[in-house]
Amino acid sequence: ALHYRWTKYDRGAQSATQQGMSVYITLGCGDTPWTAKSFQSYITMAVRHFDKEGVSQYGVCNEPNQNEPEELEAMPAESLPQTYRTLYQIGYTAIKARGRLDGQDNLLYFFEGSSSNNPREFLQQVLACPPGVSTCPALLMNYVSFHPYQLTTPPTQPSTVPGQVGIGSLPELEQTIEAGYQAGQITTVDGQDPVKELA
Repeated sequence: ALHYRWTKYDRGAQSATQQGMSVYITLGCGDTPWTAKSFQSYITMAVRHFDKEGVSQYGVCNEPNQNEPEELEAMPAESLPQTYRTLYQIGYTAIKARGRLDGQDNLLYFFEGSSSNNPREFLQQVLACPPGVSTCPALLMNYVSFHPYQLTTPPTQPSTVPGQVGIGSLPELEQTIEAGYQAGQITTVDGQDPVKELA
């Protein structure tokens, strides 16, 4: 059985929701060799717990493109991007299902990537069908989350560090998302273009 200690986060969640704030929690994926069954159990258990604290916004896996064990490990026979795709799909289904049981519309944030380690290439690989599969369902998402760190260049200028997409290079990330939408790899709840909704 899975056992987790989430009570240390409860006070913060309770205090924020009592003040009328929306709480967003990222359910980490590091340090665990996941299977589809164990990950679904983990997500369901976590959301059942935090829904009671008034949380309704979730993320699955922090900075999955970091390629570090404390962030995310690849599942057997899957690349790291495909592992994230698998876990995101499991997480989306479990979070939405648990929300319906709890009587609330839970929202799930996609990606939550790091600005380093080639986030555009990683995202493109996540959106692609698994090897040997010619067609696959589009990824359904409420929002895209991203950490646009940029410490070597002013935020008004594009990133100069190779493989980095900082705050000055966000249009490049939007191009990747737009391309995925146009290719039928991304879909939204209302069917609208995700990048145009940002504009």
